[in-house]
Amino acid sequence: MKKITSLLTGVMLVMGMATAAYAIPTLQLDIVGGTYDSGAETIVAPGETFTLNALLIPDTDTTISGTYYLSAALTGGTARGDYGTFKIGTTDYSVTSGMVFGTPEDLPSHGIFDAWYKEISFMFPATQYTPYNSQDNPGTSPTTGSGMYVNSFAIDISGLTAGVGIHFDLYHPFFNHKGKAAIDKAPFSHDAEGTPGAPVPEPGTMMLLGFGMFGLAILGKRRMNR
Repeated sequence: MKKITSLLTGVMLVMGMATAAYAIPTLQLDIVGGTYDSGAETIVAPGETFTLNALLIPDTDTTISGTYYLSAALTGGTARGDYGTFKIGTTDYSVTSGMVFGTPEDLPSHGIFDAWYKEISFMFPATQYTPYNSQDNPGTSPTTGSGMYVNSFAIDISGLTAGVGIHFDLYHPFFNHKGKAAIDKAPFSHDAEGTPGAPVPEPGTMMLLGFGMFGLAILGKRRMNR
């Protein structure tokens, strides 16, 4: 009997772990067409302009009627200076003059912070979609269904200087049933970020590169003819 009880306990524990592993977080971020970087545990944008989706699967405290916050934090630069601009929707944000240095008050600190960041508040629209886990299915375009809400942000980071990017966090401060301040956030494994690609060489640089390749080709041909 003891062996059977132990076996059942073990099975229930494994099933519980499996359920936790596949649970979909209440808050998530995703980028349409993005990929998942397992090393950084972050969804990465496919280019310099992309659609960032904030995803909400409501629960008792984190509801459709709440106010939510998106943090856009600079990566690759900590000193105050001019790192260019990035755009969320139709609004341009200057880096770093339009940002604050530190950690957002309602966001638990992690590896990105302290950093220059901009905090944007928003509410989710009422249209519902089919829930999914952005870590398991990154880059997804939400499909019509029920159980999940989406707020989309058009992002353009092409104005940033080389070597810096923007990391995004999603969170929701609230008061729990005991009246105490609490925070719900997208897990660190469900964050998102984008980094500008390598700058395109200027025409003069391309011309010099072409002459160099041409010269190497001639030199290689002469050696082959010897």
